[in-house]
Amino acid sequence: MRALEREVSTPQGLRTVRADSARVDAAHTPEGALQATQHHTPQYVHQPRYLGHPNGAVGLHSVLLVVPDGEVDAHEERYARMLDADVWIDGPGACCRSGTAAWRSSRRQRSASCCPGTPLRPCPSWPPTPSP
Repeated sequence: MRALEREVSTPQGLRTVRADSARVDAAHTPEGALQATQHHTPQYVHQPRYLGHPNGAVGLHSVLLVVPDGEVDAHEERYARMLDADVWIDGPGACCRSGTAAWRSSRRQRSASCCPGTPLRPCPSWPPTPSP
């Protein structure tokens, strides 16, 4: 855990954002960076002018990981440990939720039913697959 302090602009002038942040070693999350942050001054981070999105999104429901068939159990166990939560089967994949954090995993061969018409590659998959 490391303490963070950053100056941010607010309608009332510059203010100091204070937070504690922890990053998971990238060796444990090859699919992407994972970080948890506790804000001690959320009023400076969650300013009304930053809370809207052009497409109307108001939050992130979960993250979908498309996993090679032979790696599904290992992914599920790893995220259940990191989130300290149980895993359950949900449709074509598995889910894990702890507080506001959630992920879904899907075997690659089943992922077409999650996102029809979307080419999905198994983790890690950067750069993303271009749209047809």
